[in-house]
Amino acid sequence: VWDCIETPLAAVANITGRENVLTSTRQSGMAGAVASASMADQVILFLGETDEGEGHDRKNTTIDEAQEAMALAVIATGKPTVVVLLHGGILSVDRLAGSEKPNALVHAWFPGIKGAEAMAKSLFGVPGWNRWGKMTATMYSSSFSSLVPMLDMSFTAGLGRTYRYWQGPAPLFEFGHGLCERSCPSCLLLR
Repeated sequence: VWDCIETPLAAVANITGRENVLTSTRQSGMAGAVASASMADQVILFLGETDEGEGHDRKNTTIDEAQEAMALAVIATGKPTVVVLLHGGILSVDRLAGSEKPNALVHAWFPGIKGAEAMAKSLFGVPGWNRWGKMTATMYSSSFSSLVPMLDMSFTAGLGRTYRYWQGPAPLFEFGHGLCERSCPSCLLLR
């Protein structure tokens, strides 16, 4: 265990000076999450994968059902909500990118030792930090795992792979997708 690495939650608390925290990976935490969100001015949800790594590959690209259900319930409160996804590979978030979507959806990947601080400073628009991130990978819908043989790494076989060769349904987010470089209201949500 690396207890010297700042968590995203601690980094946000360092910038805002406050935190209202509810951590749960089970469905039983949903009522508390919705209640906390209802009382908040803004919500930042940290979701993602925790058991991905060397020798522990996922069998599909979907987000955990309990996390997705909790996120949708929190978003339904109508509070400004940012969902930060922490993961090591592509993560399909079909329903989160759908009609009842958060105000912002950030793919932070596994951010590394100093990543939590950088992520928090970017979320809150701390001067000198780049807020104009772009997708570094194409994010497909959850049907990707059933459309493409997961053990065939050929870029051009079948429906193809990557933004360059993909011939299947439109992806959720294409390579290079991201915030615009102007200061529109949706880009300044957390300022």
